[in-house]
Amino acid sequence: MKFKLLTALVPIWLLFSCDCVYQSEGILVDKESGVSLSDIQIMVGEGQMMDTLSSDSEGHFKYEVISGFCEFKEFAFSGDHIKAKKLQIYNGHSDTLYLELLPEPILQEIISSI
Repeated sequence: MKFKLLTALVPIWLLFSCDCVYQSEGILVDKESGVSLSDIQIMVGEGQMMDTLSSDSEGHFKYEVISGFCEFKEFAFSGDHIKAKKLQIYNGHSDTLYLELLPEPILQEIISSI
């Protein structure tokens, strides 16, 4: 009887024991000037499993989720004035991330005419 109960409970326990808490945070800054970048759109994951967030007024972001896969997550950063960037960020990562700004439209016209 105990063996049957144990046999029935082990698969259920394994199903729930695979989940863990994934956490990462950082500050987004301009690669050239070091100025923090606010309101940068951040997409984590893909398809139906995608979450969205944005950096705050000081460029800070924090992402926490209970997940079955906790080694790393795919992050995509985008905004009106930055070059889009994708990164794999490992669980527990906390760091400054450097993003490139796009050239201002006037400078872009001058550069393309040269």
